[in-house]
Amino acid sequence: FITCVFGEEKNGRILEKATLCKMARGEMVRYLAEHHCQTPEQAKRFDRLGFRFSPEHSDENNYVFCKKGR
Repeated sequence: FITCVFGEEKNGRILEKATLCKMARGEMVRYLAEHHCQTPEQAKRFDRLGFRFSPEHSDENNYVFCKKGR
């Protein structure tokens, strides 16, 4: 399984905000369906609501998608 984490990068840390996470999860499901994604690698291309895959925060089983804090 792959776990997707959606958070805001602020002061070098990843902060998850419940409402934004819920919206991002819904957008991820929509993205995966619309693009007929078959592999976890394809999920890394997700780029909606300002979230982008962060390789420096991710590992093999946890994909972290960040947006820059304000």
